[in-house]
Amino acid sequence: MKKSFTLFEMILVIVIVGIISLMIMRLTGSQLQKLQRKTEKDTLLTAYQNRYSKNLTSSLFLGTTYAMMQMTFATGANNIAIAYFTGEEQPFFTDSIQGDFQIEQIITNPNVVGNVQTTDTLTLTLKPYEIPCTLENKGNNLPEIILIIKMKKQKKYCFSISHKSCRMREVVCTSRRDPEYLPDFAE
Repeated sequence: MKKSFTLFEMILVIVIVGIISLMIMRLTGSQLQKLQRKTEKDTLLTAYQNRYSKNLTSSLFLGTTYAMMQMTFATGANNIAIAYFTGEEQPFFTDSIQGDFQIEQIITNPNVVGNVQTTDTLTLTLKPYEIPCTLENKGNNLPEIILIIKMKKQKKYCFSISHKSCRMREVVCTSRRDPEYLPDFAE
């Protein structure tokens, strides 16, 4: 008597292999989305850090010596506007950091518990070869700000910028003190 697989057994094996394949594809798809979000975030951080690093090591931009660089952050914007000044009121060149992000909120007093203050625009001013910067909002200098940025995949990230170092660093968007607004620093 010759043994062979029945039609039912073959269909059962095909269904099981199909279910396993679907689970693997779904897992890979979620990992791919996570990787895309991380790439979007890293692209923004790298673009900011590149502008900041160039400012620390040179006062030349496109062959012109500049006296200061200003970055403008605006709520609702999908870019960070950059202007280079030679000392005159009008910039000699404007640029921007663009990406698949939108600035959702700018917190101007991140270390104050309770009464959170926000703004629509903020200007960061850097002078060549100098580490500290000026974070200015409506004529007031701020020690630190928090940017809440929404990436194209709807994931939110929080970034802190301090006037002492001027580096943009990621912070955790939630806090035990005020979960809606005040971030804790990421470890």
